[in-house]
Amino acid sequence: MALMKFKTLRSFRSADSRWRLSPHSQWLGSTPKIVQGSLQPAFYGSNDPGVLARKCNSNEISSLLQFRHRIAPPAPEPAAQGVPENMSAKKLKLIGSFAVILGLAFAVSCKGFFVNPTVSSITVGPSNVNIPVGSTQQMAATATFSDSSTGDVTSKSGITWQSSDGTIATVTNTGVVKGVAAGTPTITAQLGTVSGQTTVNITLTNVTSIVVTPTTSNIAHNGGTATFQAMANVANQSTQVDVSSQVAWTISDPTNFTLTQNVSPETVTAGAGATAGSKPILTATYTSGTTQFTATATLTVQ
Repeated sequence: MALMKFKTLRSFRSADSRWRLSPHSQWLGSTPKIVQGSLQPAFYGSNDPGVLARKCNSNEISSLLQFRHRIAPPAPEPAAQGVPENMSAKKLKLIGSFAVILGLAFAVSCKGFFVNPTVSSITVGPSNVNIPVGSTQQMAATATFSDSSTGDVTSKSGITWQSSDGTIATVTNTGVVKGVAAGTPTITAQLGTVSGQTTVNITLTNVTSIVVTPTTSNIAHNGGTATFQAMANVANQSTQVDVSSQVAWTISDPTNFTLTQNVSPETVTAGAGATAGSKPILTATYTSGTTQFTATATLTVQ
């Protein structure tokens, strides 16, 4: 006997019908009537796919009944608008999931959602740090991306590190710089086609003093220049070491004179306000570990 599954049922009184009552009903005579229990919602039963639970509009049946019919049933009620009668729950779940994902994509406005941001620039630090000969310093590379976010790429796969002078400082592929000899090399980090760089000061550890040479110099006012060098005296070494690019240069009259930094030799330029006969003092400060050494020179404006 073929069983047919129905979505809805308003009422049924056929003599050829067989009623299966809910647990809250019992037979009284030839028609089922509810004698106890509260109304309960009913759904398709997984154990009996041919049985449908439905609340019937009958004067004699007001509970939820499960119905199995052996002949052609009444026409089912129209399906919910937009949902085919034969659409499975699985298909509905798939459609619902796709709709949620699509809505999320538009909610995010697609910015950075489907395409990974690219590296716009790289910053390397710390800048102008002092590293004693034989010591090491961990450098850091920070990338700025096309979506304005930033991230640490110091050890990212594909990044390369390079020193401008391996005789002064070396650098590993993870950004660790080691001082070899006194100097100011440039350390570069590159990821793809984007790179960033900074300078580091490799300092001597056995400096006993420094001197500025020459100790005196004449300079013309309004554009005149003079050059100097800072030389370090090193223990157990007869030759002085040029540390001009590693010292910090200052002058007693910064308003009327400009200085270069991190280069050798040091260049002093007199401005229009430099007064003839004035004698500004040029000072070089060298840091070795925790010890600072200073030396001076005197300029005379012509």
